[in-house]
Amino acid sequence: MADSNGLRFFSGSFDETVKIWEVEDAEAAKTGMNSKYKCTHTLKGHTQGVTAIFHDSGGVRLFTASSDCTVRIWSLEDYSCISVLEGHKDGVTCMAVDWIGQRLFTGSKDKTIRIWTLISLKSSGVLDYHEAPISALHVDQAVLRLFSGDRDGILKCLKI
Repeated sequence: MADSNGLRFFSGSFDETVKIWEVEDAEAAKTGMNSKYKCTHTLKGHTQGVTAIFHDSGGVRLFTASSDCTVRIWSLEDYSCISVLEGHKDGVTCMAVDWIGQRLFTGSKDKTIRIWTLISLKSSGVLDYHEAPISALHVDQAVLRLFSGDRDGILKCLKI
């Protein structure tokens, strides 16, 4: 995943780490030339592999999901862990954000979707309507819908 200007990339790994990659030559990157990136930071805290990653629209926070059943929220200013979201009973596989409602949705192998408020970073509910592990989540802000897919190939849509 890249930040909004393409000068920084984020990667998660099954070695339990998250890496921050920054472009070595910003001018070359702006002109579309091949750019080299170097790892500038390694974030540690998950106890199993990292399965999903994204950053907020302001580029201030990084969200990482893991097979360790947690989501970690990291500061992109000092690279510290701001919060650990716990509640899933099995690995977290995917995430999606409702920026209008300031909610984070996390999908898990435990077949549930948890809803977290981005302001308080507390759980505000659990959706338990899939019969298989959740494999994909997407929020469509234009129509205020949450789309969720599971490993049985079932896609569901919920008004949010």
